[in-house]
Amino acid sequence: MADPMTPREQQQPPLHAAHLTVEPYARQALADGRYREAIKHFRTLAQTEPEVVWAEGLADAYRGRALELTAKGMPREALAIWENREWRCPGALPEPEQISLLLELGEIDTAQSAYARLREAGACEALSRARPHLAAYALVHPDSLRTLDPEDPVRADGETAQAALAAYCAGEDETAAGYLRAIPYRSPYRDWVTVLKALMSDPGQERAVERLLAGMDENSPFAPLADAVRLARLAEPELLPALTTVSEPVRRFATALRGWSAQRYRLWRELFSPEAPEQATDPVTVLADWREDLGEDWSRQQRLRYALHHPAVHAPEDADEFERALLQAWRTEAFHADDPGAILAAWQGVIEALRGAAEPTPGDRAALRIAAIQRHLVSDLHLLDTPLAAEAENALAESVALDPDHLPGHRLLIQRHRECGRPIQARRAMDQALARWPEDLGLLQEALEIALDGEDFEGAAVYAGRLLERDPINRRARAVLHEALLTRARSACTEDDPEAARAALDQADAWAESAPARAQLERLRAVVDASHGNGAEARRLRDRATAEGDTLGSALALAVEAERAGQPAETVLTRSGLTPPKRIERPALLELAQRMHEVAATTDDVPERALAPFAPTLRRAVRIKTLSLDDYAAVCEALRAVGQDELRDRFAREALRHRLEDPLFTVHSLEARYRQDGGGRPTSRELDQLRRAFRQARRDDDKRTAHRAGELIKRLVPHPESGA
Repeated sequence: MADPMTPREQQQPPLHAAHLTVEPYARQALADGRYREAIKHFRTLAQTEPEVVWAEGLADAYRGRALELTAKGMPREALAIWENREWRCPGALPEPEQISLLLELGEIDTAQSAYARLREAGACEALSRARPHLAAYALVHPDSLRTLDPEDPVRADGETAQAALAAYCAGEDETAAGYLRAIPYRSPYRDWVTVLKALMSDPGQERAVERLLAGMDENSPFAPLADAVRLARLAEPELLPALTTVSEPVRRFATALRGWSAQRYRLWRELFSPEAPEQATDPVTVLADWREDLGEDWSRQQRLRYALHHPAVHAPEDADEFERALLQAWRTEAFHADDPGAILAAWQGVIEALRGAAEPTPGDRAALRIAAIQRHLVSDLHLLDTPLAAEAENALAESVALDPDHLPGHRLLIQRHRECGRPIQARRAMDQALARWPEDLGLLQEALEIALDGEDFEGAAVYAGRLLERDPINRRARAVLHEALLTRARSACTEDDPEAARAALDQADAWAESAPARAQLERLRAVVDASHGNGAEARRLRDRATAEGDTLGSALALAVEAERAGQPAETVLTRSGLTPPKRIERPALLELAQRMHEVAATTDDVPERALAPFAPTLRRAVRIKTLSLDDYAAVCEALRAVGQDELRDRFAREALRHRLEDPLFTVHSLEARYRQDGGGRPTSRELDQLRRAFRQARRDDDKRTAHRAGELIKRLVPHPESGA
């Protein structure tokens, strides 16, 4: 009996088979990633079969084998496979990975020849993948691609990309950003634009940088640069071990971005590199031994940091009073985080050490260090939220005096004064900040709001004007000032001071940009006129509403505005001639429901008295014969939005007469009857109805009604066994 075949022998075609039987084995080997076998089988087919049978498969097998060798770190062997592919498969186009390898090996002429073949063939997909590799090479060797067509994106965008790089290296970030904006989105330099934007991002924007770099393909030739940028932005304790996980070129670029010298990189290799020999001495001794190469100050500072993370290690013997106090503050913050008094005392010790040599003057080295510590107490340690708030606030005020050119410090102080309700101090601090940064839009916006807090409307108008000169599309400045002037007019109307109210409205008129803002202004004028004038403005409003067919809607908006201005809605409506009719039909009811929704969306708290004039009309509207269930639902939702529970219950119960135990109207009725702040308890029958409504809504996939029913059950049933 013959021996059983091994799995390897089962994958080979029978020796006596015709060449055509080899094809299934060749294609299976290619699919399984056994590229050497696939190449052998396809070459066997090539001896007798037409090109259409084997050419594409052989080209794919050669490609797979070349990529396999490249991944193993055998570039020359991979290049030989690519050359065999060109020889054996004359119809196969070059691949982007082949061009990338040629560039890596310095075969620039061959790479350009392969790229030219892709262009002649119009292979758009392959070109889009090959161009970034040529672009990356062109950034390093700008003269190497001069033979390319001037219209080719690699060359056309290359000069702009080079100019952006030169500007960045010269520290001219704004100029570099201008060049980057000129590079098209689909340019082969797109990933380079992403890298350079990340490099120009401010410290503290790590999340934004990560979102920016996350969009880059990991196979992009610029991906190693992105990895280096990520490393360069890490904190020192995270950076040192992270460097061991990347390749040597990425390590060198990351440390160069970090500003490391060659000596410091050698020290890192001695301490952390996987290739470094085991250290016989401790890191502190090594750091001390490198003092001559890296400087006394740097060596001492690193030993201080090492001592922080290793409590058994003492401060360096050559550390001065400031450095010893700094180490003590670090350790207190790390090991006594729940004791703000100890933390404050430790940092005050550091400040006293800095003051020891000489009293600091604003802007000098000691002053900037003290100011940084004082801001740290406020913004990082949040001492303003502790019983030590007074000491922290004094430190914050002093930090502004010591470091007057630090804008975030000014903002922290201004924000503190505003939070504590001190508008005069906030205004004074704002004036100091604006004296240094008169063009800062954020400061101007906050100055506008501070002026409004103090009801300085003239000053607010000045700040709004300055904002709009510099930022004409700043709608927030207009909206904030307009709303503040309307609030002032309402207050004056409530205090029976119509002249002050009209003056505020005249000022608001200049800032009413949108149609809704102008309509609101007109309504408030009508309220002032109806309550303290001859009613002419109010009658004009009525005539316009009548002409536009919006009588009920205008009446509702006017009633709400009247109550907000401290005037009886019913009186204002009567003097305006907009008293609601006793009876309305379906279209008017639905229009009123829509207006109630709009009022609820634009008014934080709709006054109860504003809707009182409409209650009799709405009670009669319950019996309108032509209302559908959808109409009842719309009215119930509108009444819910404006808090009219008694009327909502009426409409809901009327709807239930048409459809018994409908889940939506059951919930509306019981929700209105048993309000959050109301008394009374539901009967067991009503609770059973509510549970049935909940189950039916879930069966109907009515998620909103089911959610409302569930919340109502939780509120009305005190025990967890709600039956839901």
